[in-house]
Amino acid sequence: MVDHAFVSAGRRAAPWTLVYVVVAAAALYGGVALLAVLSPGTLPSTALLAALFIGLSGLFVHIAVIVSLRRSARSEQRCQGLIEAIDDITWMTDPLGREALYINPAAERAYGRTRPELLGAQPPWLGWVHADDQPSVQARWRMVGSGNAGDIEYRIVRPDGQVRWLRERTALLSDHEGRPLAVAGMAEDVTDKRFEFEQHREQAMRLESLLQSASDAIISVDHRQRICLFNRMACEVFRISAEAALGQPLDNFIPPAQQLAHRLHVDTFGRSGTTRRRMGRMHGLAGMRSNGETFPIEASISRSGSGEATLLTVVLRDVTAARQAETARQALLRAEGASRAKSEFVARMSHEMRTPLNAVLGFSQLMQSDEHDPLAPAQYRRAERIRAAGWHLLQLIADVMDLASVESGSVRVDATSVALFDTLDEAIAICETQARSRGITLHVHDRGGPRLFVQGDPIRLRQVLINVLSNAVKYNREGGAVDIHARLADGRITLEVQDSGIGMSPEQLVHLYEPFNRLGRERGEVEGSGIGLVLTRQLIERMNGLLHIASEPGRGTRVSITLVAAAPDAQAFPSATPAPPAGPLPGAGSADLPPALVLYIEDNPVNVLLVEQLLARWPQIRFVHADDGHGGLTLARRLLPDLVLLDMQLPDMHGTSVLAALRADPATASLAVVSLSASDLPEDAAVAREAGALEYWTKPIDVASFHKDLIRVLAPEAPRGANR
Repeated sequence: MVDHAFVSAGRRAAPWTLVYVVVAAAALYGGVALLAVLSPGTLPSTALLAALFIGLSGLFVHIAVIVSLRRSARSEQRCQGLIEAIDDITWMTDPLGREALYINPAAERAYGRTRPELLGAQPPWLGWVHADDQPSVQARWRMVGSGNAGDIEYRIVRPDGQVRWLRERTALLSDHEGRPLAVAGMAEDVTDKRFEFEQHREQAMRLESLLQSASDAIISVDHRQRICLFNRMACEVFRISAEAALGQPLDNFIPPAQQLAHRLHVDTFGRSGTTRRRMGRMHGLAGMRSNGETFPIEASISRSGSGEATLLTVVLRDVTAARQAETARQALLRAEGASRAKSEFVARMSHEMRTPLNAVLGFSQLMQSDEHDPLAPAQYRRAERIRAAGWHLLQLIADVMDLASVESGSVRVDATSVALFDTLDEAIAICETQARSRGITLHVHDRGGPRLFVQGDPIRLRQVLINVLSNAVKYNREGGAVDIHARLADGRITLEVQDSGIGMSPEQLVHLYEPFNRLGRERGEVEGSGIGLVLTRQLIERMNGLLHIASEPGRGTRVSITLVAAAPDAQAFPSATPAPPAGPLPGAGSADLPPALVLYIEDNPVNVLLVEQLLARWPQIRFVHADDGHGGLTLARRLLPDLVLLDMQLPDMHGTSVLAALRADPATASLAVVSLSASDLPEDAAVAREAGALEYWTKPIDVASFHKDLIRVLAPEAPRGANR
């Protein structure tokens, strides 16, 4: 219709005007009606530009053509001004693209070039296109003639080096017979839009990366509570693919018993935006995997949008492992608490039992050594039985304490080089008296070889050897033998102790390491606690060693102790530990003690009486007593005694506080203070020494050792610093 009107008008001689009224789509032209005036003198500029809008816009919703033969130069000027004011680039070339026929000012701004540079024959447009985009632009130009050119985006390079992005649409304009008239195009500078798009795309990619790499499950649902986002961790947690989860109701992943409450909560949150659920604060929430398995979760929820555009996002965490870890932690805390309570109970019991044992052992020794009122032979033997039983009970207490310490991990086992035979000789010296009383001989073989050193704790190794040798003697036959061999192989030393005793059955060996199980021997005359071997094995294992026991009824028992061999050490020798006295008790009135004043700070009257009677054997010793810490400090400042014996557990203050007060007073700072305590824990001894105690003695008191210790402390020339 347009072409026919144009041809008809062209045959007339009179001036004419052809008016096109184009109603453009609001999205592209904002509802502006474009008025173009065509006359014979306007081709190919204004008329073809009007045709450009018709040919290029695929978004026109209506085109009306009104032909009016009237003279209207003012209408053409109005149309020309409108086209010049368009922000998008508008251009026109001949059909072959050899000559630029029209360029609007927007093209000058976009290309950064003047109109003369852009118009005329053979403009170097292709040279202004970015090198990477030139092939696609050339290919598209070849398609213009087919009418299938479509849109294209490409880059141009301005004279200042700035790169701009253009989105362009091109059309071939033809006459009514199909002959090409021109090529017209419109282009939009989309540099800023592409920059914004790239920013949004990068943000979306970062968000997607964050969502997929998140360590928590992230699920979004729409206003109908149907899943529209399901990240990688959600797939792992619920054991379902994202494709299968999308579009499903959120209820499918909630246990049936909680679905109603959860739905109500989500609805309320969707309306109000408030919730009490916070990650890590809520308990009792659960999820349901695709296989129906339920598991505990923690979750938080957020909202965006409103109405049907509401999006609810749930961040949830599978806390199965955390709950299990918390359960294990609580169990460990309970076990540690029980262990501490047990250790504290054992320590208290040890202290409480050592106090009466101090009286039993102390007074029995006084009775045996009383030269002024000696016991009859039968009475002496009875007192000896009391004393032996007391020492046995004391050893039992020590074993229980050691076992509790080893089990709780609080016992310290050093790893040093220990001379094996030196330690063995000390253990034999302890057990030899008992062996001689039963006619049992102890044979140590392999002494002719090189000295052997093992890696271990000298005190604990001595304790182990005493226990093993004591058992070899106790459970031997009268007149039997104990053979001891040592051998070195593959960097380890094995000590074997073979006795000729009654042996054990396979059934007894099964229960050998059960605490307090004496394997039926409790019905015999041999004393024991049933925990010695349990403690022995644990101590050996703490020294990276092995304990092996083989036995047959009637053929004795062989105990093998294997420890890591160590390099020789000139200082490798065991430290002695207290043992029952083997020599005679000291007589009364010994002259080896100088005159001295002894202050004893102790609240237990039996302990006070024992020490008072012990010191009464030496007339040159004066004895004074205070039954609490404050009274002791008063006497110490007034009397300045030669020796202060200090109990550490006083009714009004701890012994360390007494020591601190004595050391802080210049008048008493140099007094000799010895702690006399019922606790034999190494850490208690260390605390007392650090507080200023000269030495640390323990109860029950061994009279012979007490005598020697007094000489060492009170004699001016005696060396000090030992602990017992």
